[in-house]
Amino acid sequence: MNKRKQSIFLLLFLPLTILMMQCQFEPAGGGAGKNTSRSGAGRSVEEKIYSYATLEDDFAEDRVVVVLTKAASMNFRAYTPEDFSEVNCIRVVDSTRLTMEVVQEQLRAEKTGDWSKLKERIEMGMLVNVDKFKRILDLDLPVQSKENVLQAIKLLEQREDVLYAGPDYFMELYALPSPTPGYLSNQMAALNSTSLPAAWDIVNTNSYSVLVGVLDGGIQADHPGLNTQVYLSLWRDFSTGDPNGMGPNILLDHRGHGTHVAGIIGANGTGVIGAGWGIPLISLRVFNANGRGSFSNVRYAIDYGNNIPILNFSGGGYYNDYSLHEAIQLYPGLFVCAAGNDKTNNDTRYVYPASWTVDTPQYPHHPNYMNLPYLPGLPNLISVGALDNNDNAAYFSNFGAASVDLFAPGTGIWSTFINSGYEPLSGTSMAAPFVTGVAALVKSLHYLHMTAPELKILLLASVDELPQLSGLCATSGKLNAYKAVTHVPIIGSIDISFNGIGPIGKFHLFDNGRWTITEMGFNSYPISYHPTTHPGYVQLGPVPSEISDYIIQIGISSVNGVFFVAVPTLSVTGNLYFNYMFSYGISNSGVQLNYAYVSYSLPGTIPSGDMRKIRTNTIYGGY
Repeated sequence: MNKRKQSIFLLLFLPLTILMMQCQFEPAGGGAGKNTSRSGAGRSVEEKIYSYATLEDDFAEDRVVVVLTKAASMNFRAYTPEDFSEVNCIRVVDSTRLTMEVVQEQLRAEKTGDWSKLKERIEMGMLVNVDKFKRILDLDLPVQSKENVLQAIKLLEQREDVLYAGPDYFMELYALPSPTPGYLSNQMAALNSTSLPAAWDIVNTNSYSVLVGVLDGGIQADHPGLNTQVYLSLWRDFSTGDPNGMGPNILLDHRGHGTHVAGIIGANGTGVIGAGWGIPLISLRVFNANGRGSFSNVRYAIDYGNNIPILNFSGGGYYNDYSLHEAIQLYPGLFVCAAGNDKTNNDTRYVYPASWTVDTPQYPHHPNYMNLPYLPGLPNLISVGALDNNDNAAYFSNFGAASVDLFAPGTGIWSTFINSGYEPLSGTSMAAPFVTGVAALVKSLHYLHMTAPELKILLLASVDELPQLSGLCATSGKLNAYKAVTHVPIIGSIDISFNGIGPIGKFHLFDNGRWTITEMGFNSYPISYHPTTHPGYVQLGPVPSEISDYIIQIGISSVNGVFFVAVPTLSVTGNLYFNYMFSYGISNSGVQLNYAYVSYSLPGTIPSGDMRKIRTNTIYGGY
């Protein structure tokens, strides 16, 4: 048996484990609804999201953020201060204005059948998800007062057209102080660690066609290591709160952080070389000279960059801002962010946007947060932790077995700096742009049409798994540029469905033998236990011809495996939490469930009639 078939044989006994996690629910009489639930017909149930901001929180004292309901958003009307007279606002800024124009164009194309104006977006996998479109408005208030902001929020929450009202929180950069500058060749250790030189043998500068936006403190436009690929006409400065990005420092970087990040992504080889050298860079300035910025600045930049395939954001904050979550969810490209530098677990001490790779409590600081709604994880967001020079998690880096996706070099990273200099910096701010640069290489090489979730799946499926990273990130691995750029596209995908609610996940098969199982949203469904019918709750399939042809091509009759599903169940004898085990076979003729049974059960505390959320975790494997 050849090595390839031996590996296939091993896969037959490799369990594909889907952990279906118990969701949180709203207590009887609670004010906030379960915004991630679905009705029996599969339609999203839209209920209020309430703010629990306090005077101790760090937010703008003269601004309120409003997320409109789906119905109000699809009216596409222009809002003025008179529309919000109850809070006496003096200006209304639509931070989804440009994205709304794309949504309107897509709706026209669906109606007329003429998609010619969207041809480039289609080719780049950058269509907007119209079903998730919600408008986000910023209301400027006439006085500076935290008390006034909180009062305005309470008034706006009473409106039927407002899904959420909250403050405009502040955030910070994720970089540590730099050590004493040394010799520039020191950067090669990080490049070699991620196999970037080998990747460059496959992808050269002539093949780059993917724009990358850098949401940061600006970029020194005339730096010799960056000036050959900057697109000055597209740069914007949102750091002053100007929603049009016409701030006064479009071409400046006061602190050096943005210039350093940009160099890691795409420095041209003058002094240092970037992960994707020669990549066109767009500076979207969201931090001021003090390294401080608001969540609204980021939303303005995301809306402006809705046609930029990849955005890098090496910053964050500690406020679970619903408006920013929705802005990233609506963005059709890949959003790469830093995990944070507090050496804490992002699975339990949430950092935003980094923790949004998985579902997070909407109100993490509320004493009853476990019984309040969760926000769904974002499939287009990658969270990156930092490695030290020995491929261990850096002492300062945040981690998270579920919420941090992978690690990349982040200690003593040499890159471009202000005043046309070069310096080393450390932080997850330095790790994230390595992933961003490689993502641009991958997309530019073969996969311009790849969507952001598909690009994320490929990057995470091609990591180097390291035992010291087990339990610290979802993949237990570090970035590998060579594997990523040599990774051929997904062969095909198979839906994993739960009876009555449709797909809950997908099984993806790659040509190099890697496979992944990824989640597809959040659903609620009450289960009644019947011993003779419970195996029918889960289905696989159908198998696309790409997978069945591939199975024939590699010379095996089928690919078999086992996975587990944990489901809260209402039985005739009480409330139980059952773990179902399913054996499946994938062949050229379709999918077959060989057997299914309850492997074991645990007593539960599920009140009669409660709806619980069913969810899959992302899992990686291969043969």
